[in-house]
Amino acid sequence: MTLSRRSAVRGAVWSIPAVTVATTAPAFANTSGGMTINGFTAAYVAPDRLAISGTIVAGSAANEGTLTFTTEPHLFGRIDVVAGATGVVVPNANGSFSITYPATPGSFTTTLDLGEDHLAGLFKGYRGEQTFLTADVEPSVSDPETVPVAQLPRSTVETVQGDAVWISYTAVRVTASGLRLTAEPQPSVGRLRLAMTVPSKVYNNPNPPTVSNLAPGWMVDPLNTVRHWGGGWTLRFVTTQEAHTSLTGDAAHRGIGAFSVDLDQDSTAFFDEGQRVLVDVTTDETAFGWGEDDFKVNVQQPYVVLGARPAPPAG
Repeated sequence: MTLSRRSAVRGAVWSIPAVTVATTAPAFANTSGGMTINGFTAAYVAPDRLAISGTIVAGSAANEGTLTFTTEPHLFGRIDVVAGATGVVVPNANGSFSITYPATPGSFTTTLDLGEDHLAGLFKGYRGEQTFLTADVEPSVSDPETVPVAQLPRSTVETVQGDAVWISYTAVRVTASGLRLTAEPQPSVGRLRLAMTVPSKVYNNPNPPTVSNLAPGWMVDPLNTVRHWGGGWTLRFVTTQEAHTSLTGDAAHRGIGAFSVDLDQDSTAFFDEGQRVLVDVTTDETAFGWGEDDFKVNVQQPYVVLGARPAPPAG
């Protein structure tokens, strides 16, 4: 096990007899030249801007050193320092970033731009829950500190409207509209995902409906096409475009806007009239290195009720 310099210092101090501490502590403080950090905060000032501020406190000597912030992995695709103190950004192998600044005692402020606002998804956005930066000043005898970042609200999509109609005795067409980010500035999200829960007329039937006539811009989710459960199936669809954002101001970048799919199944296995078809709208962040169950939009769950079934074909 490797013992850090700070652990060694703390261990050495506490291993000295109490009577000796009183005589040696002042000499240690006078020669340490260490700094500490105090009152550091970080907050979003825009969906793609993060402001950080705090105070660097001097030891007994006039100090100079470095201040480094490290992000959590896979939150951002790129970071640029755009205001305040000038720092150097280094991407790490685990998907995090380190931003290092020259450090002197006194107040400190910096503003970070969290990637480019385009469809490559370099601005990955924020998880929608509190996260932390790690702040570390050197030389110092104190441990690195966590700097909490208050939640940036999740992105939102327009109000989703759905419909399901019979197009034959064995086929149903399911449609949904409003599948795009709202016009307000929103961080980039991954593929828009639509999960459709289709009840089955026959319990535990293993044969899912056949998918056809899928709307342009959509594909069957390659990670999980069908989930079979006792009452039917859950089918998932995602946009062919990997990322969506409204930060560009281009309406075409906000999402595909509409969804449609035809589902066909034999007359004995398909669901009955009057049953609900549940449509969940979220996002898929796997392109950003997150798990497939992570998403950056508030989930919408409209459902549609299937109307009267047409008569079976003659003969």
